[in-house]
Amino acid sequence: MIHFPSLPSWLDKQQRLSPPRVLVSPCHPGTGTESWRNQQSAETLASPHYGKGRLGQRPSRVRGYKKIRACWAALAAIFLFIWAEVVPAWAAQPEQFRFWKQVSPSPLPEENIFALPLDSDVYAAVKGGFPDLRLFDSRQRETPYLLEKAFTTVTEYDRTWASARVNSVRELENHRLEIVLSLPPGIKSADGLKIETPLRDFERQVQVLGGDDGQQWTQLLKDGLLYDYSRFMDVRGLEIQLPPNKYRFLKLAIDEITDTKESPWTEITRKTRPGVEQEKIERFELVRRPLRIDQVQLWCWVPRTEKRLLRAQYPSLPFQVREDPKQKCTIVEVQTRREPLERFVLKTPSRNFYRDVSVQIPVPRPARPVRRIDPLSAALESAPAPAEPSIEWRTIASGRIHVLHFRQFHDEHLTIDIPEDRSPQYRLLIYNQDSPPIEITGVEAAGPVYQVVFLGQKNESYRLYYGADSVGQPQYDIAHVLTTLRSGNEPVPAKLEAKATSQTLQPPPAEPQPLGLLDLLNHPLFLLTAIGVVVIILAFGLVLAARRIEHLPHDQPPPNS
Repeated sequence: MIHFPSLPSWLDKQQRLSPPRVLVSPCHPGTGTESWRNQQSAETLASPHYGKGRLGQRPSRVRGYKKIRACWAALAAIFLFIWAEVVPAWAAQPEQFRFWKQVSPSPLPEENIFALPLDSDVYAAVKGGFPDLRLFDSRQRETPYLLEKAFTTVTEYDRTWASARVNSVRELENHRLEIVLSLPPGIKSADGLKIETPLRDFERQVQVLGGDDGQQWTQLLKDGLLYDYSRFMDVRGLEIQLPPNKYRFLKLAIDEITDTKESPWTEITRKTRPGVEQEKIERFELVRRPLRIDQVQLWCWVPRTEKRLLRAQYPSLPFQVREDPKQKCTIVEVQTRREPLERFVLKTPSRNFYRDVSVQIPVPRPARPVRRIDPLSAALESAPAPAEPSIEWRTIASGRIHVLHFRQFHDEHLTIDIPEDRSPQYRLLIYNQDSPPIEITGVEAAGPVYQVVFLGQKNESYRLYYGADSVGQPQYDIAHVLTTLRSGNEPVPAKLEAKATSQTLQPPPAEPQPLGLLDLLNHPLFLLTAIGVVVIILAFGLVLAARRIEHLPHDQPPPNS
């Protein structure tokens, strides 16, 4: 007969044989009751009585922990299998794109940084944000690239102003005025001049001559014009541009220095008898106005070099013109190939107009809640309401255009600037109000040039693939690489061949074809099913483990052998 000691005596024996335990505060992670349980489990496994308990079974809590670990191992294996099969399928393949173009030169003559500008064919097929754009080499390996706007170096000219020195002024015959000017030391040459005068509503002819010593003169400008048309509109021209010269002296000859103008006031005298007007006398005054000149300023052009965005020109865009009598405007509908545009330029033979213009693009109309119609209302309605269009027009920019031609004065502004957009269709609204419509004969556009910058290898050929439905935005680290390599090294220009090769698949046969492994893994139904199975297994395993651990009895003390 085997004698089992009582529980207090067994605990006293265990305390004498085992080292003392220190229970740390549960506020510290990894200590407290949980650490004591882990230490107790380790001591139980190391005990010589382990496995020789009642009925020869291991403690129940240890078996529960092992089942939980097995469940987690199974979930990890399933997750790794899905990751290994699905993630490679996410990488873009050349077969997923509808078009490709060969990069020229092919093959590349040297290892260098190349800049490949995009063309209208690429813009027409690629989606917004350029996610379906890839560069592959001759071995079908994806090549990282950086998509950016192209810049160009331009030379601009700024005006440098200086006050002219007046050497002499004298009045000539036939109401002409002669002024001799000399250039100040701070200006090398005179590319133009500006006359400041308070006079309004005038027009004067000017001749300009140049000389090196103030004695011998050479004609620079024969029929210059100074004008002010304030009585018609706010148009004033007091600047005269000169041809390139190096003269240090200038002579101005101004015609009709004094003009005669009728006074705006009229004195009217009437003599009448009862019911009959006998005499009417009108008197007006003529005012003589001299051209007073307060100052003459000279300017010269100073070159300045800077980098600017390179803009592509798109002439002769297809368009249609129609009139809208309700809005009193001319509507110009322009079709594009989804190039990025920032500017429109109108062509018109009309003259002397000043109109407001707005630019609109089509956007999807937001869905409206469906209104339930009761049978009585449906019976009373004679005809169903017309269906609303699926798009609406949104205004993205506004501006003004004008063309002013009066005698020798010509001024026109037919440009409308817009924020960058890649809409396939634009609508220009020219508000005529009660004025006659203007004639539109052409529409031009301009916008930035996007280029693909990549690190090309020597004797390697590249193709640009574009136009796909199931690829996402690529994530490359090439930007950090090119930032270091491009310092002092300008990219070498490359170009796309004019002809695009289509990879459009043939129409599918009538009988359904079996799906391959790649198509199956990319199918949304498979992905949703896999996620659902993983969630169900995880929930079932956790619930089962929690129930077993909560309901298991405490471990029994080992028998006293």
